[in-house]
Amino acid sequence: MEAPDIPLPDIEEDAVLDPPEQDELSLEEVTKLMLDEEDAKPSKVVNLELIATRCLPQDFLKQATSEEEILEKAKEVSHARLDRERIHKLSNTLVELPRLTHLYLQYNRLEDTSILAGCHNLRFLTLANNFLSEVKGLASMKSLLFLDVSFNLLDDADHLVDALPPSLRFLNIESNPVCPAVGDEDYRREDYLFLRECLCA
Repeated sequence: MEAPDIPLPDIEEDAVLDPPEQDELSLEEVTKLMLDEEDAKPSKVVNLELIATRCLPQDFLKQATSEEEILEKAKEVSHARLDRERIHKLSNTLVELPRLTHLYLQYNRLEDTSILAGCHNLRFLTLANNFLSEVKGLASMKSLLFLDVSFNLLDDADHLVDALPPSLRFLNIESNPVCPAVGDEDYRREDYLFLRECLCA
């Protein structure tokens, strides 16, 4: 007995077949690709152009006619948000801002903070998520009240104590080698109290 003929679907000669579906990337893989792409971008140095772009009104920058005019306007800045700019080096431009009281430098590539010794009026400073193995230039800051150096590479408690100003009232050193691996809140509180005892001794 012959098998019945089964009609085949019509396929146009120039039809393009869809390629097989590829596995979608996981969230972790996508995140890693994004981080690798970000790490590959070049580092920056803090300069007047960067400060102006982040801290001054765009309308003013469009009308400004000289670098001197921009610098004079920048001298009025009290809060400088320079986070997530791939900054690896600070400069004297920050020292030229006499009204600067709040400085945000988290999520950069900093390894040295000594230039900040000239920022005498800083009250708030965050350096979280950088590459700092020590903090320099902060001991002489008589107005500094808030300091966040969490998620860095600080590993010397004695040096850290010597590097901090006695004016300090809040300190976050979470996720540094200098800290023991204990619970989050207890961890921050216990290390803060330990450092405060050293500062007040």
